[in-house]
Amino acid sequence: PGEGPGEGPGEGPGEDGDSGALMEVLRSWRPHYLGVVFALVLLSMYGCIFFIPLLINSFLAGEAATGVYGESTRPSTSCDGDQGDGEASASTAAVLLSAIPFATAAVSMILIGKSSERTGERRYHGSVSVLVGALLMGALALAIQLGAPAIVLILLLSSSAAGIWGVHAPLVSWPYAFLPPNQASAAFAVTNSWGALGGFLGPSILGLLAETTGSYSVSLGFLAIGGVAAAIMLYLFNPPNTARSTSLATQDDRARLLARQTHPPR
Repeated sequence: PGEGPGEGPGEGPGEDGDSGALMEVLRSWRPHYLGVVFALVLLSMYGCIFFIPLLINSFLAGEAATGVYGESTRPSTSCDGDQGDGEASASTAAVLLSAIPFATAAVSMILIGKSSERTGERRYHGSVSVLVGALLMGALALAIQLGAPAIVLILLLSSSAAGIWGVHAPLVSWPYAFLPPNQASAAFAVTNSWGALGGFLGPSILGLLAETTGSYSVSLGFLAIGGVAAAIMLYLFNPPNTARSTSLATQDDRARLLARQTHPPR
């Protein structure tokens, strides 16, 4: 008594609809495909994000190609205040300069996101952005090997961050362009779960390769390859024709759900 059609315990249309939407998303290849792309993006992004202060410190000390932990980049363990003024100044400069890549990335995310929203275009906004960022990261790896000046290395690092960070808005909003809201939310969760895997592996890989090779150039080159792969996959992504289908559910599935809501089992 007091319960409308389809609103009994465990029979509510919202509950059935949400669970059905989740299952449809999990069975579809598209959210998982975008998730792998997001994992590759975060592999490159988080591979750098935790190492930017050390990278810039090594740039300033001229040690990025000759040693991961030189005298200037090795963390100090002394507590007697014997740290030289020059070393302290270099560390302070590295910390302050570390804000530049994040600032350029923030501006890039806003500009690319606004442009993508205004034009409704995601494929080229996303793939070109991450491709440019990955190529610049590869150029940074090469510049480190060639012993380029610190200012060049910082500019390359900042430009690379702008490209890689800029892909976020077109990528994570894409499911909302071809799925109804309940399925799009589930698809975002699936995509973000895959992305978390890349975010975990990125710093580990960069640190391991840097320690093994004694240089940041090899690890940055590896992350650049991941970014190029993400750009290619994003360009090749084929969303469904939204003019004909706005849901992953079939017509039969929708008909059965409608019949169940209209004539609930007694």
